[in-house]
Amino acid sequence: MFDRGRTIYHVENVIREIGDQVDDGLHRIFVNTVCNDGSEIADLMSCFTQKQVNNPKFPVFTRRMNELKNEEGGLNIMCEVMQKYEQIAAEDAAKKVRIEAIQNMIELGLSEEKILTKYTKEEYEEAQRGNC
Repeated sequence: MFDRGRTIYHVENVIREIGDQVDDGLHRIFVNTVCNDGSEIADLMSCFTQKQVNNPKFPVFTRRMNELKNEEGGLNIMCEVMQKYEQIAAEDAAKKVRIEAIQNMIELGLSEEKILTKYTKEEYEEAQRGNC
């Protein structure tokens, strides 16, 4: 996807069919961690691909990564982050299953009243919109 000769890509969303730029207030910058063009940003990005970081050019980053990976307090922080991520992923998966179940019930002709005995109005409306 990316040219390996570049480190940074500034992305501007454009509506392909009419060429208008989408101004949604977001600025997207992609950084290529594979490319090493000799720039300082390329050196920093290479740190993200290493299991252990010891780069004197980035002492604060090196120290923080070592704290997070090797010290008890950092390991606890990482465990908490992963638990929160897993919880959000599980909640999203459960919501998707509920929405799909409602969509199936709608397809089978069950009334809104019956569906709402088990599911919320918000879930029902989302299923009607076709969101999964």
